[in-house]
Amino acid sequence: MLRSSLRLAIAALLAFAAFVPSHETVAEGMVATWTLAPEGEAEFVADLNAARAAQGLAPLSVDSSMRAAARDWAIWMAENVTLQHAGDIVTGAPADWTKVGENVGRGGSVVSVFNAFMASPGHAANVLDPKYTRVGVGMVWNADGVLYTTHRFAATTSGPAPTPTATPVPAAPTATPVPKPTAAPAPTAAPVIPTPTLPQLAFVDDTGAATPERVRATMSILLAATD
Repeated sequence: MLRSSLRLAIAALLAFAAFVPSHETVAEGMVATWTLAPEGEAEFVADLNAARAAQGLAPLSVDSSMRAAARDWAIWMAENVTLQHAGDIVTGAPADWTKVGENVGRGGSVVSVFNAFMASPGHAANVLDPKYTRVGVGMVWNADGVLYTTHRFAATTSGPAPTPTATPVPAAPTATPVPKPTAAPAPTAAPVIPTPTLPQLAFVDDTGAATPERVRATMSILLAATD
């Protein structure tokens, strides 16, 4: 426990030693309004990494927990119209942090504040510290058009924050081939039964007259026998 507390105290001292924060106060009961500026945060991160790249340093990866903590402090400064360091700069840092630092600033634009950071040896030392691998940037605009920003830096045993992996898009299911229906065999044509050429029969009764009923009966028997 003592070792952990000592490590925290040393890290905090390293982070704070470079800064001489200025202070302003707001009348009691007054709260300034603010607007979160994620596009400004992204611009600051790009500028930080460009400055590091110019020195041959690896880029800082954005840590979402550190960014949330940095935003909270930037909001607090904007609401209180003051510029000062947080009493706890470890909040939001990864559990395996070995060193943390903080830059705070305010001004009229991202460019002007970033240039002011790089013109200050202490602030630039945080930006260009080769041990830092992660960053969280928070930025807000107040109602007067002044930006307030907090930059949190951390060195960790696990290195840069992992890049979020894209959710894999499931492959389209393979269509089950639909078997082609087997053509039903063509029905065997019924044999063509030739119409028998019937003799011109005529049953003659005793009187010699033709009897149609007897002729029809004889034809039926012939057809049945042919089937």
